[in-house]
Amino acid sequence: MGRFQAAGAGNAADFAIVLRDEWQSRGLGEALVDFPVDIARQKQWKRIHALALSDNTKMINFFRKKKCSMKFVPDEGIYQTGYVHQGAS
Repeated sequence: MGRFQAAGAGNAADFAIVLRDEWQSRGLGEALVDFPVDIARQKQWKRIHALALSDNTKMINFFRKKKCSMKFVPDEGIYQTGYVHQGAS
């Protein structure tokens, strides 16, 4: 399941995906992340944001592979992640 929603002043978006265990490690998560990244590029949005639980090492490693910014929020046990559109000012 995936969700993608415009946020802020129309130049950013939030997204979330959830995959059942049996669908992980098959490239589906990557496709579900690449889709909103492509839309953000087309719309020239500056950022897209997502959250990852601190124990979700697969997703954290995936965000690192995609060169997303990451900030750990210890009180909430989550990573705030973001992708910045390379052409954004």
